[in-house]
Amino acid sequence: MKKLRSLVFLASGLGAGLVFAAVAVAGLGTSLAAYGGEGGNAQANVEAGAVGSPASLPFTGLNLALIAVAGVALIATGLVLRRRSRSTS
Repeated sequence: MKKLRSLVFLASGLGAGLVFAAVAVAGLGTSLAAYGGEGGNAQANVEAGAVGSPASLPFTGLNLALIAVAGVALIATGLVLRRRSRSTS
């Protein structure tokens, strides 16, 4: 019973850590860095016919590497919890 309690504590701590890390990463302002200062000029750019470089895509603010790392961490946590929760008899 004590082992299960410690596993639940570990899993909840890891989950809380992932949530707080996601909030911290979201607060870095990636969208502000990408779009900051250009919002008011959008209509003028459209009217002037301003065209961006056709070879590049705009930055959407989503860092896929962080999402992949979080997914791998969650899968690894699940595998560890599954292995530790097996009975030893």
